[in-house]
Amino acid sequence: MNAGVRKRHERALSPGLVSLALILVAGAASAQDDLDFLLGSEPQQAPAGDSKGDAPDAPQTTLGTPDSPAADVEVADELDVIRVAEDPPPPVVRERPTNRLVEEIVVTAQKREENLRDVPISVQAFSGDKLDALGVDDPTKLSLIVPALNFSNSIGFAIVYLRGLGSDVFLLGDPSVAYYIDDIYFPFGQGLAQNFGNVERIEVLKGPQGTLFGRNAVGGAISIHTPAPDFEVFSGSVQSSVGAFNSIKNRGYLNLPLGESMAMSVSAYHNREDFYMDGVAAGQPLEPVVAKGARVKMAIRPTDTLEIELAALRSEQDGAGSLFQLNYAPSPLLGALIQPQTGYDGELSAPVDNGVENTVFYGRAEWTLPWLDIRVLTSDQSIENTAFYDLDGSPTPLLSVDGDLFGDVQTAELQLLSNDGTWGAGWLNWIAGMYYFRADQGYKEGLSIKLNLANPLLGPITGLLDLPVLGDGQGPGINQYGQLGARSLAYFGQMTVSFTDRLRMTLGARYQSEERFIIESYQTLTRNRDAPALFPADPDSNLLSDTQHSFSPKVGLEFSLGEETLLFLSWQEAVKSATYNTIKILARPDYVKPEDLTAYELGVKTRFLDGLVSFDAAVFHYTLENFQIQYANVLGGGGVNFENADESEVRGFDFDSTVVLFPQWFDGLVMTLGAAYLDARFTEYSNGTGYSDVTGLLLTGQDFSGHRIPRAPRWSGSASLTKVWLLGRGELELSGDVYHSDEFFFTAQNSEVARQAGYEIYGARLSYYYDPWQLRVMAFGENLADTFYTGGVFQIDTGVNRTLAPPRTYGLRLNWAF
Repeated sequence: MNAGVRKRHERALSPGLVSLALILVAGAASAQDDLDFLLGSEPQQAPAGDSKGDAPDAPQTTLGTPDSPAADVEVADELDVIRVAEDPPPPVVRERPTNRLVEEIVVTAQKREENLRDVPISVQAFSGDKLDALGVDDPTKLSLIVPALNFSNSIGFAIVYLRGLGSDVFLLGDPSVAYYIDDIYFPFGQGLAQNFGNVERIEVLKGPQGTLFGRNAVGGAISIHTPAPDFEVFSGSVQSSVGAFNSIKNRGYLNLPLGESMAMSVSAYHNREDFYMDGVAAGQPLEPVVAKGARVKMAIRPTDTLEIELAALRSEQDGAGSLFQLNYAPSPLLGALIQPQTGYDGELSAPVDNGVENTVFYGRAEWTLPWLDIRVLTSDQSIENTAFYDLDGSPTPLLSVDGDLFGDVQTAELQLLSNDGTWGAGWLNWIAGMYYFRADQGYKEGLSIKLNLANPLLGPITGLLDLPVLGDGQGPGINQYGQLGARSLAYFGQMTVSFTDRLRMTLGARYQSEERFIIESYQTLTRNRDAPALFPADPDSNLLSDTQHSFSPKVGLEFSLGEETLLFLSWQEAVKSATYNTIKILARPDYVKPEDLTAYELGVKTRFLDGLVSFDAAVFHYTLENFQIQYANVLGGGGVNFENADESEVRGFDFDSTVVLFPQWFDGLVMTLGAAYLDARFTEYSNGTGYSDVTGLLLTGQDFSGHRIPRAPRWSGSASLTKVWLLGRGELELSGDVYHSDEFFFTAQNSEVARQAGYEIYGARLSYYYDPWQLRVMAFGENLADTFYTGGVFQIDTGVNRTLAPPRTYGLRLNWAF
């Protein structure tokens, strides 16, 4: 570990932990009886005959006429009420400890509530409590518990691959794994790697979900569900943690019933921490990464059959974070002026910052009729992402970029679902609906690419042309205006027919019509829309559009072997939308074809040994046409662009299991185990674009056939072991885990400079849950072996920039519910 990181570790736990410890000690001192019980002391008992209401000499209380039998009953009832109200609550006594890794969970993977074990789809689902037990508090850590999932944060964008399918979406592209919050589709990658906040559950749907989740779910879907307002109970929770790198994270949740037919909930979080990489950008030290947000939900129940939920979400994030990338493998020719930076410390010549603001309004209405249910979902989303990035990743002033990326999205969905009153309810379930999507995205004031080296070379000419100078970290360059629009309308339906109690068939399909069009694509020499266009001379000549019509069918069979085993087999197709490369320097925008996926899957879900072992597994085979592969270059005439790989193939299997170990000898000992094998390759890719290993110059028309798909290790998997002990009026929980990944490549070129070697990550947690206060205190450690590995890379003309994954971190967390 370098010196900068070591110093920051030493100051990591500062006075925050001391203050938290003092609070806990003070709170414990105020509850001596509870502490006595915790330490094993018996509470003092009043002498026989001296308890309230039982003293022989106590004066009799008389209500009404003493001779009336009814009066005697009333007196007895009143005395009972008084005794219940005045007696202290009995101590909480548990016969056996409860392990948070064992749970039954209800999911909505098929748009209706079902037990996870009854869903004929490969799904891993986690409650908020189980995520806490596994140490997962942001989406990137899902990779440590879901086989074949690679979720990372690079250059400020969430990069997600699942079972070998995904996309490096840094600018104007679509992720291949759909991301949902409260059933609302979030189409952009900015800000998705933030802290979860308060969640009810998370569902990871593996494999294509084209029928019910629609556009761009070729790799699968991640669906996050936050708690709905409760009409009955006032409740809330608080979580606070301090840790390495001066990390301070707080979140809170409050549920407020507002009568029999109205309720509201408010959740908020505020996180602040030093970035774990230590460095200087444009002569200034890195600012802390600050993330904050809030969500307000209002639920209204006008009648017993109609419920409406309205929500507003606002999140903000600021700080360099993963935009602070260092060039560790300079290009042989164009990077000759660059010295490699290979550790956690580094220096950049240009400013680096990433600010994300996301505002979302969404709502849902559910109307239950005697013969079907009607559900309506709608959203209005706005995102602003202002970023400054040093393209060459070095202290040498070569290339930098800055821009204000925006997204404006509206969605609407209508669902019609069968219910218990629908005809054929005993043997037929169905859902039908339509989905509308509208989005505009791009750069409001352009993406400014600065040639910083030109300042010292051009000298006085820079001033004569009134161009920016290097003194403010900027240089003369080209301003690229690029904006894309999308309009999509889809109709979908799916039904499941039960032939017998054991045999069922699912048929589904989705028809989608989507128009992609260029709103603007041209360049100027200055950041001024009124300036003459540099290229093309007539900007309107770049206003291209294309409309694609797609039909995605699905056929599935499921067979129940008793109550504990479900076999399922499926064939389906899915589509990822086409797009345009609009960020092109002195070149026309070009069209990127839609991806077409055909998938086969055979899976099993079972429990055995009296339910002590649960085991889910699947084998799958995908063929993908026109895989959208990203590459980046600046001096070669483009920015961040996509091209199509003709054909790709993924074959593999994965499994996850939960095992209650040796219950006859140990209470609360549970192991989880999951692994995945992937053979993910480009079977035909003869027009690849990449960089020469000899010169570092961009080469087109390369043959990448047979290369491995990025971010798809052959083997990956994780295991955890958790033991819970009863201790006083609570539970002590100890857990440890390990994650393994084989080597993989970050680029389709499979270049050695973009290869991640195999690695392991270890974590551990120790917590105590005190039942009477619903309070949990946890000490945690992550990446305990201080494994050095890469979180993401960005290869351009000057070399390979990379974000290192976090080193060893640790801290203390407090959870309190009321």
